[in-house]
Amino acid sequence: MGQTDQMVNVADRIVLLRLYNSDEVVPHTFYWKNIHLPDIKVYVKDNDIVTLGRSCYSHNDPHMRTFDQKKYELQLHQGLTEGEYIMYKHDRLPLQVSAYFKKCYNTILCNCGIAVRSGDSLFVANYCETNYKGHRKTNRYMTQRLCDDQSLTVSKTGTTFSITLPTGTKVTFNYGSSYVDGINIIPSVLDTGMTKGLCGIYNGNSNDDFIPRDELAPVTDIKTFASSWQVKGAYADETLFDPEGELKETIYNGQQYCTCVSPDDVYPHGSPEFNCELTAAMKPCRDTKTPLGVFTADCATVAARKKRSASYKGKAARQKRSTSDYEPPSYPMVSDDEPSVTMTEEWKNDWTEALAEQHCIYHFEKAPAFNVCSEYVPYVDKTPFINGCVKDIKSTGGDDWLKVTLRNFASVCLQESKRLEILTVTNSTNSTGADKPIASIIEESTCPDDCSNNGLCIDEECQCNNGYYGESCSITTSQAPTVIKNAFEDLCDSSKKPCRTFIVPGYDFIDGAGLSCKYTSMALKSNGTTTLLEEGDTFTHPGTYASSFFMYCNMPGSRRRRSADFDIVATGYRIAVSNNGENYTEPLISIVFDSTCYECNTTTLSCEKLTTCPVQAEKPLDDESKTKIWMIVPVVAAVVIVLIIIAVLIFKWKLKPKQSYIRDSTISLPNTTRQIAPKSHFLTSEHIFLSEKFRSESATDFNESKCGWK
Repeated sequence: MGQTDQMVNVADRIVLLRLYNSDEVVPHTFYWKNIHLPDIKVYVKDNDIVTLGRSCYSHNDPHMRTFDQKKYELQLHQGLTEGEYIMYKHDRLPLQVSAYFKKCYNTILCNCGIAVRSGDSLFVANYCETNYKGHRKTNRYMTQRLCDDQSLTVSKTGTTFSITLPTGTKVTFNYGSSYVDGINIIPSVLDTGMTKGLCGIYNGNSNDDFIPRDELAPVTDIKTFASSWQVKGAYADETLFDPEGELKETIYNGQQYCTCVSPDDVYPHGSPEFNCELTAAMKPCRDTKTPLGVFTADCATVAARKKRSASYKGKAARQKRSTSDYEPPSYPMVSDDEPSVTMTEEWKNDWTEALAEQHCIYHFEKAPAFNVCSEYVPYVDKTPFINGCVKDIKSTGGDDWLKVTLRNFASVCLQESKRLEILTVTNSTNSTGADKPIASIIEESTCPDDCSNNGLCIDEECQCNNGYYGESCSITTSQAPTVIKNAFEDLCDSSKKPCRTFIVPGYDFIDGAGLSCKYTSMALKSNGTTTLLEEGDTFTHPGTYASSFFMYCNMPGSRRRRSADFDIVATGYRIAVSNNGENYTEPLISIVFDSTCYECNTTTLSCEKLTTCPVQAEKPLDDESKTKIWMIVPVVAAVVIVLIIIAVLIFKWKLKPKQSYIRDSTISLPNTTRQIAPKSHFLTSEHIFLSEKFRSESATDFNESKCGWK
């Protein structure tokens, strides 16, 4: 009846509830056969209106707001630390949204990751730096795992991702070149009184928002409240950022809601068709589409990992095992648990509060989304965004975060406007004078950076002018992409995956014919004590566009063999990429090795043999060698088959009876040398007679000659 569709309808509606005993069901008594009660009229009131303007958010550098509109800051100078924090958690259902905050300036934190869970399904966007085996690495991936029909749906428009939970709760976020710029959680009516975390309790009362974990009473200290929702220590099993994708055991405590598939107006009525889910707004996950740039993990593989990990003593003993070149690397999250030294922020670089406020208001009023949002979406207040802009200038000494703040404002406005059905049926005039629905005008005003004045904003996405590319029409083909070295998988373990495709992370990749990869092959050779580097040939191959923040470099089908030396312990490549096949980036280094016998280092370009190596490591085969092996195998097999056939023919030929031709002037034989006798499977009496006669006469001749010889 009433769906939690997050849409505020123009008017309430009336539906008819029909109760009857299906004609196909045989009741226990005759009196209940073909019972049809009068239709019940139900007045459906749309309660989604109470959720308008109630989104909880974390906008860089995180300016926080609860569901009940309580605003606060989450910063290092407040004594808080880096790490994963639970923003939203449902009391009865296994629904959770976590954000990861990392230090980005001296005194402030920034959103670098978001993870959304629904049951065993999971979506993770991770842009966070970490420390892995003594090296600074950067995670840069988006993965999703949809394991059941009660999971989540993921969609993407422009630079905004939307994740919808089974309750109708919607999570949106914008991604930038280095961070997750803004996280928004729009509650549904099924969240009323059922939420906890940094977003507080969604009940219309902001006084009880700051309730620490496992406590009943609210506090006034932000550090006490926020730090209690950090995922660490006794609550470490609640993490959504585990590299293996492991989750705490799923527990359901919620109700189900049933909705008729279609009205049945034909009498007599048959068996009713209906769907029973947590909400009728969700469709089965098998009908969903994978957004560009999101890797889809296999639920069966994750389940196997869970079982396998149970045999290990701890997470430190487990090693992530990837079997696909297309699965992005994910490094364990390591954070600084030590709070930074308390510092008092001061204005710098000649900025003052008055100048900063004036600067922010000026740019807000110039933004395309400002006027239309202020007029038609009153639930979006510009004041907290302007205040956040001023605080950012004070913290950083500049307006580096101004574009992010404007984008977050436009994103919140757009999401709220999509929920107002009236905006889709009410027209207005856009900047070009065209008469369009207000919802369309808002969509045209919320593209990133207003398409850099190099394109038009259509359906929330930039349609770039000729010669310009990117999600904001800000790049040209002459510009090389920007690669992120710390996010590149510089060691590829050939014992775990093919190592035939390399993921190149970064931004400003162009989906065009000029996207290309340039390789310089190399080999690491051991002379027993040290590792020597041998450079090989250089070649290019077309690249594959994945998204604006990474691409694939696929190895060609066959490569020339570099060397026949037996002491090559690893191979590798220097890989550079280009948008036009001419202007390339600085090369990235990837070493392909077998971890069962070697440990390699891309900094020193060396490998050491492990004492645990089970057998003498063989020289890694290059592409040409592998291709030749697969060509030689069928050739050798064919030769063996031919030899076997020849041997069988020779064997049969030797077993075939040989016919004797005896010359005797006293016997006249038919001329068999010129005539071919008919084939016969049986000997005739004539043949037998002649054979015996020949044998007896031949024996007589032999005896006579033998006697004469003596």
